[in-house]
Amino acid sequence: MECILEIKNVVKTYASSKKRALDNLSLDLYKGEVLGLVGANGAGKSTLIKCIAKLIHYNEGSIKLSDSLKDINKSIGYMPEEINLYDFLSGKDYLELIGKLRDLTKWDIQKKIDELKEVLELPDLNMLIASYSKGNKEKIMFLASILHEPAIIILDEPFTGLDPIVIEKTKKYIMDYARNGHTVIFSTHILDMILQLCNRIAVISTGTIKGIHDIDEFKKNSGNYDKLIELYAKEIKGQD
Repeated sequence: MECILEIKNVVKTYASSKKRALDNLSLDLYKGEVLGLVGANGAGKSTLIKCIAKLIHYNEGSIKLSDSLKDINKSIGYMPEEINLYDFLSGKDYLELIGKLRDLTKWDIQKKIDELKEVLELPDLNMLIASYSKGNKEKIMFLASILHEPAIIILDEPFTGLDPIVIEKTKKYIMDYARNGHTVIFSTHILDMILQLCNRIAVISTGTIKGIHDIDEFKKNSGNYDKLIELYAKEIKGQD
């Protein structure tokens, strides 16, 4: 598969701490895959994601897009775990604002809204965001992150407020999105979701990748949820 993003020996140290949040971390991402990123709290998941999205700077190493992707701002979509919306705007106004920042036309924006309307069971987009439930706010954030059809989309714990039916439809959409040549980074604490959704799993601990596993191969070798828990526990503790 084509390598779409190369992360090599990345180091990130915060000024408030001498401890490395990322410690010579290396990871390749491939076109058309869903990569599950898992790790305990404080393992470095959010720091890595923010470095990829260029929301924070790293101290050493490199994060390089494929030569086919020239503009990282247009090539990456990011849905953070924290809800960060403008409550004084309507859902539609917010999506149009994000769309304009991505150089999208109103037609482009409406096309994507129509595409995901049934998948996400979108709320009334003419209502103020302040009136939305947590789940409906997450739907707007997901839609905003994918509005510009990014080559790489980063989802940080995206399903915490959604109901089971919407989760299943959204999972299918994400898998189809990857099959159509896009790349998805899916950060989650829900290991069972990894088995259902991802092609590979990367386990991160103490700022570095402890293991990378092909999910299909894992399943072929009698891998199930309990085995994944066992593997995860061993790797984050640095056991053999």
